[in-house]
Amino acid sequence: MKKIVVFAIGLIILQSCGEANELEEKAKAAFHIDKPQGWVANPNQKLKDNLDRLDMDDAKAKKMLASHKGMIMLCAYTKYDPKTERGLMPTIQVNMAKNPSRDFNDFKNDMLKSTEQMELMFEGFNFLDGPKEITVDGHKAFFFQSEFDLSYDENGPVKVRSWTYAIPVEDYFYQINFSDMGDDDCSVLFKKIIASIKV
Repeated sequence: MKKIVVFAIGLIILQSCGEANELEEKAKAAFHIDKPQGWVANPNQKLKDNLDRLDMDDAKAKKMLASHKGMIMLCAYTKYDPKTERGLMPTIQVNMAKNPSRDFNDFKNDMLKSTEQMELMFEGFNFLDGPKEITVDGHKAFFFQSEFDLSYDENGPVKVRSWTYAIPVEDYFYQINFSDMGDDDCSVLFKKIIASIKV
């Protein structure tokens, strides 16, 4: 059975560029999340370009690329404009992918297995909350909060905090990633934004 793969930071997720089919178009139209006031909407290419600046070895980068094949980005917002600001920055990203699971328990088990790989991929990785089952807009969802160290360009490691929500809806699922780092704490805003989600 095809497995679900989850990723903890939206900033560097890569999506396939294939055209969406009718089901995916329907799923896109059915999803809503508020855009934070003052944040910048970012196209897919800008997020892809960030991968080149991350200090990751080839094996980790290849694994990350392979794990996210088939995901489609619905939207992404950064706190600052990447045209004028350098480095890692708080990010919100919403992706959609096919859901191969038969029911929520299968989905949750696949997600749990996927999170086990994250400890191998990121230095200093640990869970701050979860993984656990929650409810988002009346739908069962998988959630965890984590932190890990990530280096960007020549700068030293930065402690990244990440909130990951995965919401299965029929034959697809939405994955929403919120991330911030260092003293740039966006946790209060993220709670407000997750409450705005409509599926």
